[in-house]
Amino acid sequence: MLGRGALRTSCDYHISAKFYTSENYGCRACIAVVIAEVVHDVRSFRFDTATERYEKLISVYPRLVQRVPQYMVASYLGVTPESLSRIRAKLIKS
Repeated sequence: MLGRGALRTSCDYHISAKFYTSENYGCRACIAVVIAEVVHDVRSFRFDTATERYEKLISVYPRLVQRVPQYMVASYLGVTPESLSRIRAKLIKS
């Protein structure tokens, strides 16, 4: 009888052997792209200012900012709605 650890290792091997076939290369490539995007978003959130994040958001999704309530955009950017209002006013003036 196999112990719990042996069964788990066998199961993990079976799953990884099935996943890492040439047929699933496209799937792995998609996962790699998603992971790269998440890492980019985390770095942006950590190192960019709120103004830079807002500018990137309106450059990538210009109509989204018009359709989504301001408090949701502020939450996505990690700022308060009041701060977002100041950022928007500053960008309009400049």
